[in-house]
Amino acid sequence: MTKRVVTIILTVTLLLALVLVAPNTVNAQQNEYFPASWQAAERKILEAWDNYETEADISECGVLLEDKDVFCERVSSRNPEYFYVTCYNVGYNSDSNVIVCVYFEYFYREDEIPAMQARFEQKAQSVLNSIPSYLANKDKLLFLYDYLAVNNNYDFAVFTDYTENLKPEIRTAYGCLINNLSVCEGISQAFLYFCKKLNIEAYAVGSDEMNHEWNMVKLGNNYYHIDITYASPGFEKNEKKEQFQPYGYVNHDYFLISDSQIKALYHYGWENIFAATDSKTYTNAYWKNAFGQVGFVNGYAYFIKNAKLRNYNLSTNISTDLYSVPKCYFKSKDGYKRIWEPYNNGKGFHTNFAFDYDRNNLYFAMGNSAYSYNIDTKSIVSVYSLPKTGYILSLCYKSGKLYMTTNDINSKIQTDTYYFGTKTLSASSLPSYTDTTVTLSGDVNSSGKIDISDVLALKKYLAKSKLKISTANADVNKDDKIDLLDLARLKVIYINIE
Repeated sequence: MTKRVVTIILTVTLLLALVLVAPNTVNAQQNEYFPASWQAAERKILEAWDNYETEADISECGVLLEDKDVFCERVSSRNPEYFYVTCYNVGYNSDSNVIVCVYFEYFYREDEIPAMQARFEQKAQSVLNSIPSYLANKDKLLFLYDYLAVNNNYDFAVFTDYTENLKPEIRTAYGCLINNLSVCEGISQAFLYFCKKLNIEAYAVGSDEMNHEWNMVKLGNNYYHIDITYASPGFEKNEKKEQFQPYGYVNHDYFLISDSQIKALYHYGWENIFAATDSKTYTNAYWKNAFGQVGFVNGYAYFIKNAKLRNYNLSTNISTDLYSVPKCYFKSKDGYKRIWEPYNNGKGFHTNFAFDYDRNNLYFAMGNSAYSYNIDTKSIVSVYSLPKTGYILSLCYKSGKLYMTTNDINSKIQTDTYYFGTKTLSASSLPSYTDTTVTLSGDVNSSGKIDISDVLALKKYLAKSKLKISTANADVNKDDKIDLLDLARLKVIYINIE
């Protein structure tokens, strides 16, 4: 989180001074977050911004000099769509200590801004349009939480590159949504913009001690913390000790939590604008301990938790297990057999999860393979297997491709990404369950579905029967041979489909 500088410029009757605006240094004892006098000043500022003016006269609004830091910061956070400008200078009357004028700095040329605004609004609206209309506000917030965590990369270059640190877009909603690259402030601003469009009360929360910014929202009569930066922190290091963000990392520990809960997650130093005291309402919510994106289709939430693919009926609040993610084996370069065991009650590896709304597909990694579960057909399809040793660390689906980060047993984390094994696979090449030419891994008898007849057919084949089968589909675990391991995998698939 970067501090914005406010220079106080005075004329004949004004005093010269220089002050630093500290984001969100809010007086917790204020009776109102944004009083009427500030709203009047804000209207004048926004009108000036719309016309690309360099200053606004707010002398009649009565904004006091002592409130300059908080006022300027809150004007910005309340209006994240004005990503191209900031308040950086103010002038005040030395007799009354009332701010008479606010000066602005524009980050881009006037002729550049309209096109940038159009791109921003189009992208933001496409995200808003993808939120199912039947979702309650808490679920809409979860959709946005996951979307921003998956689609934004943290700009680690700010820690080592001074010029990168000076780029304004990494701290704005524009940088987060258009460039998919920002720091905590940019993520917070993007989230605020969406909440504003959805008429959900939301605020920016900042800690100078942490050099960090996150959000607070109001649901019902309670306030809750939401920190999307920490939902997908990406503070992993590859074999070169470079930081990077594995694709698709999302945890929900930082979603709709109280003051005490976020303090337990090592957050500190913020000023309590509104006390977030409710720590019980969402303690056992369906998203708790779900690692990876939550998908919403036809009134259900889909996710993986404790080694089970589940759906949750948003109307009845009933959770149903759809598929048990089994453990599997693979070999490392040293020749030893390794076991990949799905996360369950604190043990094993997290099963990363991604959602494809275009096809109602759920993608998840299991050891060194990636699978798709189709909501409509309830079928499991193997879509990718590692061509080398190791396992899939994480994955996410976006822009028609499935991105993966892998972890080699010996070489540690790799930053390579795979789109189903190639670097050029287009969306049209992904499994489409309406295309009759698509074959299902496990559909041994080519009937177009996986059922008990496939299990029996594979048994007969392994018993040296002359039964004609689809050998491509019978290689269920994609190890280029058909054996008892394929039969075991097929039995697991069949049981979970049933």
